[in-house]
Amino acid sequence: MARVIAEPLSKVLGQPVVDNKPDAGGHIVGERVKDAMKVEMTHVPYRGGAPMTTDLISGQIRALAATTPTRSPLLPEVPTVTERLARALAEIESDPTIVKRFTELGITPRKATPAEFTAFVAKQVADWQPAIKAADLRP
Repeated sequence: MARVIAEPLSKVLGQPVVDNKPDAGGHIVGERVKDAMKVEMTHVPYRGGAPMTTDLISGQIRALAATTPTRSPLLPEVPTVTERLARALAEIESDPTIVKRFTELGITPRKATPAEFTAFVAKQVADWQPAIKAADLRP
């Protein structure tokens, strides 16, 4: 599964997913992404946002995506993580190998915008929450 995500994501990003990740405080998030995607990344610590921003502006590092809900006014050309993932998922959904496998499994992918997907997940949570509470299910 990691290959299925990492390869198209690498193509979308135009570079390998295996990359250094400069950071001013989101180390734990990076570790979770690394573990979930089964990729290698090296934590590059910064003493706050200012030094990282300086390196960003000077071109010593490059932002791949903003973790904010909307693009940063300081880096308007840098897409959000949501935009990157939507683009990667669109590419995955159009991969003939994946489409064929989904068909074999009886799965019909439903294309959705990030907003539509968010609404779908919210509805699923609302729909299933009573049953989960009634069964006293816990993670």
